[in-house]
Amino acid sequence: MSDKGRHHPQTILSAPQLAEPAWMTRRSVCVFCGSSQGNDPKFSAGAVELGIELARENLGLVYGGGSLGLMGVVARAAIAAGGHVVGIIPSSLCARERPPDNLHELVITTSMHTRKQAMFDRSSAFVALPGGVGTLDETVEQMTWMKIGHHQKPIVFLNVDGYWDPVLAMFDRMVACNFVAGEVGVEVVRYASEVIPAIKAYWDRETRESVGIAPALTAMIEGAIERGDDPQAELAFAIPAWTAAGPE
Repeated sequence: MSDKGRHHPQTILSAPQLAEPAWMTRRSVCVFCGSSQGNDPKFSAGAVELGIELARENLGLVYGGGSLGLMGVVARAAIAAGGHVVGIIPSSLCARERPPDNLHELVITTSMHTRKQAMFDRSSAFVALPGGVGTLDETVEQMTWMKIGHHQKPIVFLNVDGYWDPVLAMFDRMVACNFVAGEVGVEVVRYASEVIPAIKAYWDRETRESVGIAPALTAMIEGAIERGDDPQAELAFAIPAWTAAGPE
């Protein structure tokens, strides 16, 4: 197809730091999902409802940039409902997954790695619709980054018709066998209408915890300076504990 009629601006992204984070203008939700629609109409119905809900709540959609499968379904639904949609796709997949012409922005990256980093940079939350190993890879990477403290953004599995049940059971087994400390840190909902309330509840918890911790951190730093101690050493000990349990 020629460039005539294309509406979206294109960004050629060679390094992740060149991406302008979506939170500078609006909060956006990254949706990971299949480039196939699967064999159950409920999967597509969930994608449609999620796209509409994001637009209704004025939350931008960041997704994998293709027009095929559930990716195309959720993007078209969000756009039709008046939502803001950014597609992020590596140049190697453009011919195969055919980005839509009516995205608000299309970001073309040089690799899968820069694609995932750009999706992270532009998103304030992550949702996993049904999908294959690529969807699982993208979602689990965000779970890993959360576990090691790289981010505190909510991760929600939209468990349409129990699709993710075997994966969630595997996560529970990882915890039970002491390969994952504590909880895996994800939210699980069964209906698209529950996704945004789950995300907002997480954001609210993070805000309350940040407000509660800040005065305690200030007092600790000031006290360490007065005693001639190293404040960084005390913070290195205190912050992980507060993150897990919150300040007293």
